[in-house]
Amino acid sequence: MKKCLFFLFFVLVQISYSQWETCNLGTYNGFISGLYVDGNNIFACTSSGVFFSTDDGDNWLKKNTGLVDTNVFRLLIDGKNILASTQQKGVYLSTDYGENWNELQNQFSDQPVYCFALSGNNIFAGTYGRGVFLSTDKGASWTKKNFGLTDTTIFTLNVTGNKVFAGSSQKGIFVSIDSGNTWFPKNNGLPDVGGFISINSININENIAYAAATFGIYVSNDFGENWIQKTPQNISNIGAITFSDNNIFAGSNDYKGVYVSSDKGDNWIAKNSGLLSKMIYCLSNNNKYVYAGTSTGISRAKISEITSVDSKNVENNLFEVFPNPANKNLSLVFNNKFIQNKVEIFNLLGLKVCEYVVEDKDFTINIETLLCGTYFLKIDNSCKIFVKN
Repeated sequence: MKKCLFFLFFVLVQISYSQWETCNLGTYNGFISGLYVDGNNIFACTSSGVFFSTDDGDNWLKKNTGLVDTNVFRLLIDGKNILASTQQKGVYLSTDYGENWNELQNQFSDQPVYCFALSGNNIFAGTYGRGVFLSTDKGASWTKKNFGLTDTTIFTLNVTGNKVFAGSSQKGIFVSIDSGNTWFPKNNGLPDVGGFISINSININENIAYAAATFGIYVSNDFGENWIQKTPQNISNIGAITFSDNNIFAGSNDYKGVYVSSDKGDNWIAKNSGLLSKMIYCLSNNNKYVYAGTSTGISRAKISEITSVDSKNVENNLFEVFPNPANKNLSLVFNNKFIQNKVEIFNLLGLKVCEYVVEDKDFTINIETLLCGTYFLKIDNSCKIFVKN
């Protein structure tokens, strides 16, 4: 058997069918500022109040009883208790899972709350121009926690262990390890363009921090001490990130839509067919669907489809592969007359991970360098599924 040529490189593969569908919110087709999945339930924040779905987004109900200001920015869900931040009337509390809302008498009535984060009994709130506040009594009272913050407009908060991350409008990322009493900047590796570093979202997944910034996606493997860029090509402004298993979904704030990565952000592919709008403000998922809050409503896509290659030609009799699953070597046997051809291997996201030139009817591929998982092996228009273990 002749030695094969091996080329390892990544390319993008587009899916030809519509990937996204529209969630019907009745007559509302405007801006979606927040999406939250809680078990089987989904909440959406809009300029017409809070919408609620129990069936994957097929049907939606308004949950606005008691909301004087229905321009809702963000939610924090803690069991049956839900906090809602509004544009002009501060923060509301529901103790019955959104059925009824009561305005909290607090200092947020004149400035909107941009974000919440929960850590045990501690609730953190990030505000416009007033920094971070802490409540230890479910939002009844709040204490300002700004020592060390050089930017008091906070767009995003996240908590992992004893670390509280705060993403600011101009000065990047701050971290506190003492419940917000003191803050330290953590911007090593982030782009400083004229002293301006704007952070739209901070997400933690498997002890890796992802910062969605005005200048792309930045990843930290050491809880914010250092950041490296992992941005989709030609995308400058990322507004939202969500995770499902090994997949990362990133939403663009500059009309580029949704991008997906299955390798921790090293490579990305655009998934925008059928999307309501490519202006993405928020993302969430329930491991069945990924939901995108856009400038004109909500779109959803099945995760199993949006992260798969086109499988209409999968499994035919042109060739066989064995053993399957395989660990080290995968053998190909052609059932019909052999024609010299190339073999392409794709992961479940549709990214081509390697390519070989086949020069013999019986051919063996070394797959030791592949990560464990399911792959598609394609020759011409024929395809087989195999598992690397």
